[in-house]
Amino acid sequence: MTLNLNSSKLAARLLDSRYVWVSRIVLAAVFLVYGASKIPNLGDFARSIENYQLLPDALVNALAITLPWIEVVAALALLFRRSAPGAVVTVGGMTLVFTIAIISALMRGLDINCGCLDTGTDADARNNLLQHLVFDLFLLVLAAHVWWWARRNEAAL
Repeated sequence: MTLNLNSSKLAARLLDSRYVWVSRIVLAAVFLVYGASKIPNLGDFARSIENYQLLPDALVNALAITLPWIEVVAALALLFRRSAPGAVVTVGGMTLVFTIAIISALMRGLDINCGCLDTGTDADARNNLLQHLVFDLFLLVLAAHVWWWARRNEAAL
């Protein structure tokens, strides 16, 4: 009985709009900075995507050109309550794909820069991948938090 009471109190706290707002702001800030930092360096970003060895060459440039803009637009959409549900699905989906790509690179022993923010070369790229994997898992938790709130408050939107 106590566990159920405590878990419902925790759920109520997590659904408090102030906590959800913090999660939305953090997600928006990360995706805005990450997306905007890639736009002036699309060639470097394309090389980072290519280093993962997951996509055919024909898709690498298209993804390098469009992905940063999707990140920026989704980040801005997170700031508006009405667009937050769709934006969080976009951000969460991208983060899930990024997480899978990083895990794939680590499992294949690739020593590459993740391309998340700094698209240049890094002497300790494997450590960079591990750090970004942990950070991506944190972002997934934040996205799940906002998504959960959005699902519970659909009628209020």
